[in-house]
Formats: sequence, structure tokens, C-alpha cells
Amino acid sequence: MLYHSGCFGDIVYSLPAIQGIGGAHLQLGPVSEIPPPFPPVLQPIDEARFEVIRPLLEAQAYLATVRWVPNRSPFAFNLNAFRRFIGGHTNLSDAQCALLNVNWPVEKTWLTAPPAKWDGEPPKVIFARSSHYQDSRFPRQA
Repeated sequence: MLYHSGCFGDIVYSLPAIQGIGGAHLQLGPVSEIPPPFPPVLQPIDEARFEVIRPLLEAQAYLATVRWVPNRSPFAFNLNAFRRFIGGHTNLSDAQCALLNVNWPVEKTWLTAPPAKWDGEPPKVIFARSSHYQDSRFPRQA
């Protein structure tokens, strides 16, 4: 059983690592339990945000269950500890793979989504940008 309390991106970019260990039961909740000096969760997941990401997570065949929990079970491995690996890796997925000791090939598929349903003409282009692309605290490498 795994536990995560991060932002949407933190959670989505944990998926290659989870698939790399063969899948898991995933619990999401608001408590990160990561001590300083590691970066805090900027926008911890809450129950309303869980309901937004839940369909995407449930579409991943390697996630046996996806549940909201108000507190981390003492038996759940805390994926928030990936923050210990951020400085030595180029992206969030690499840091989470390092936490679980997974060597994930970048060309391997790790995310599936059900087809979107549109009431009218679907948009031609969809952009999804988060504030993290400008986050000066994230140690990016050139």
C-alpha cells in the first residue's frame, strides 16, 4: 500500500514508479509527514481535488485500488519522501523512481486515459500549465 499527499503533478509523476514496482493500492490524503529541509507540498490534495483526479487514477490498470484517507495508515509507504531525491534528478518522475529504486525507461507508456466526452466540437489544443514550471525552488538542470 502506498500513500501520497502531493499536488496533482506529484501524484501523476509517481505513476511510472508505481507501475515499475508492479502496481499497488494507492491512498491519497492531506498529510505529507516530510520534515524540513525538504520542500513542503505546495498544494496538498484534499477530498474535492481527489475526486477530480480519481477517474484518471482508476483508469490505470496497475493501481488495484485508489482511496481517499484523512490520515496515512502506518502500514502505507509514504511516497512524499521522494522530495529527498529532488536535488539529484532532473524531474519529479525520476525522483519518485529513485525513491522506489525503479529504473523507468522514458519511452515506456505509463499513463492511460479514457476518451474524453465533448458536448460539442472538441478543442483543437489543450494546454495544462502549472506554476511549477516557474518554481525557482525546484533545482532544474540545464
